[in-house]
Order: sequence, then C-alpha cells, then structure tokens
Amino acid sequence: FALQLMAKPSMMNPQGGGPIPGGHAGMDMGGSKKMDMPMPKKNKISAVKPKVTDEFLASLIPAYEAYLSAQRALAKDNLALANKALITLFKAIPSFKMSLLDSNGHMKLMGITAKIKTALEGISKSKDIETSRKIFAAVGVEIIKLEKYFGHIGKTSYRLAFCPMAFGKGAEWLQIEKEIKNPYYGKAMLTCGEIRNTFKAKGKKK
Repeated sequence: FALQLMAKPSMMNPQGGGPIPGGHAGMDMGGSKKMDMPMPKKNKISAVKPKVTDEFLASLIPAYEAYLSAQRALAKDNLALANKALITLFKAIPSFKMSLLDSNGHMKLMGITAKIKTALEGISKSKDIETSRKIFAAVGVEIIKLEKYFGHIGKTSYRLAFCPMAFGKGAEWLQIEKEIKNPYYGKAMLTCGEIRNTFKAKGKKK
C-alpha cells in the first residue's frame, strides 16, 4: 500500500513533510511510467565552510547511513533493500537540526534537502533496479554536497568514488569500503571505477 510520512510545518519545511513520494499524493515515476532522471553534475561547493556543531552533524547520521545502505544494496543488485534504504533516507530529513546553523548554512541545507526530496519522487513504486539506480545517482549528487559542505561525524571515513561508464556520462557516489563497490552496475561490473577522495569524520559520534 502507499507509504505516507506525516510531518507538521517547521522552519525546515514550512509546508509540512507531506506524503512519501510514490504514495497516493506522490508522483508515480515507476511501474509503467518510464523515468528519466537527470544525470548527476559535478558539484560546485563554496570554499567558505560553515561552523557546525557535533550535535548538528549527529542529526545527519541517519541520512548518511540510509544512503550508504542503499549503495551497498545496489552493489549487490538488491532492489528491495535499496528502495527501503532510500525511503528511510527520505524519512530522516526532518530530523536535521537546521536551527543549529547560521543563515548561510540554513539556506544551503534547505536547497540540498529540497533536491533530495525531488530526486526521491516515485521511489516507493520503483519496480526495476535501473530506475532505482537513477534515483540513487540524483540523490547522491546532493549527499555529496552535504558531505563536502558540512561533513560527517563518527569514526569512519567516507570515500568519493567515480564510475566513468555510468549512464554514459559517469557518476559519483559515496562509500565506506576502500575497494570499489559499484552501485550503478552491481555484480556485472562491481569493481568498475576509482576512489577520487576520502572524507575523514569530524568530531566524535555520541
């Protein structure tokens, strides 16, 4: 049945959380309707980084973990687990503690979260792994921005990986593993790609 996430209006989401995309009120981008997700573009991140607290970074943990779960699931060609993880990511967004940011950080985060929500439209009704991979790629563009601009907390480094063959243009993603685990080709070309950068954790995970 249709999944639905209810959320009251807040500073982060003035109009309320609304339903999870793909429900009765969401856009059906899966099933019989062919989806054409925009391909990821190279991220351009401001050189001026905001000051962030460990408490704020801790509020991002569920979203990062859900994204990384989707990456691992797609690398294993597991559609059900990938979709479940991406829905979990959608649900994690309202937990971001935006009130702990300055005005510039606040606006930056609002832009990122809005694009993540748009990218996730239809995920609960995606019935083929290629559609979910396109959604994951679009979400990944914004998650990479989140990492580059705000960072993450904990003991684990995140690695920026790139596959030059993905979608005919190449696409990036984040992963924990030192060896490439390609979410865009799965078992067919699991190790296709390269590690481009490593992001070390900030602070200490509570």
